[in-house]
This record gives sequence, C-alpha cells and structure tokens, in this order.
Amino acid sequence: MTITSIKNRIMMKIRILTILCFMLLAGCAATGQKFPGITAFSEATSTLYIFRESKLQSAAYCPAMYLEGKKVGCLKNGGYIRVEISPGKHLLEVRKSAFLIGDEPSIEFSSSSGEVIFIEWTTSIVDIMVTPAVGIAASEWLVQRSKIEASNKLKNLNES
Repeated sequence: MTITSIKNRIMMKIRILTILCFMLLAGCAATGQKFPGITAFSEATSTLYIFRESKLQSAAYCPAMYLEGKKVGCLKNGGYIRVEISPGKHLLEVRKSAFLIGDEPSIEFSSSSGEVIFIEWTTSIVDIMVTPAVGIAASEWLVQRSKIEASNKLKNLNES
C-alpha cells in the first residue's frame, strides 16, 4: 500500500464521519410547524413561550423543560414550546439526563391573565480543553425576554 492510497483512505473516512455528524445534528433540529406568530391561549390564562435559537453549539442537546416540576417538552435546536399556564408565580427548570454534568438552570417569573411570557434558553462556550481528546465546557441560561426581542427570534423557529 502506498502513502497516497493510505492518505486517500483516511480522507474518505473523514468525509464519511463528517457526513454522519451533519446527519446526526440535522436530526436534532426542531421540525414542527413554522412559528405562526404570537397568540395567547385565552384572556383568563397566561401563555408561555420557551425558545432557543438555532446554533451549531449544543445542537445535539435537547434540554428537558420542567414547569412546576412537570415536563413540558424537550427544546430542540431552533425550536419553541408554547404552554398555557395559570396566572401567578412559576418556576421553569432545565433538567439534565443522568450522564450530563453541570448546572441545571432555572428561572422564576410571574404572569397575569391574558399575558404572554417569553423565556429563552441559551448557551455559551466557557472553556475548551485540548488533551489527547478535545473537551468543550458550556454554560446555559434561561432568560426572560421582551415581546420585541422574542418576536425577532421566534419568527425563524419551528415547533419543538
């Protein structure tokens, strides 16, 4: 076997691995209905939108969202979840599966009858470790957004 044929085999394996990685990441994106616009459930209840922008970072991670201890969904990359809630104080939490480490962000918020609340899940790389392997440490947050901020982001998202 020549050096050229060895290089060609290695390059082919890299191409195949790259294609498989893109296929995996594409499967983690939100594929539901395109965001139709902000709508409230009713004047008697409140409406909560939980959303995340589409990013390569943490694309394969689908954080589990819990409201008052009840799972309301898994927030896919580029996705949103719409939930009808009663007016009052609430706690939204992210819960990680057993094999993930790190903080589990949460946010407390209040809502009134007929109000629409917007909370964004976001993440940021905080450290990259290079040893024989590469490791990336990221932090995640839940942030309450204004209607204007949320509208600009939600228009590009699909239901999770």
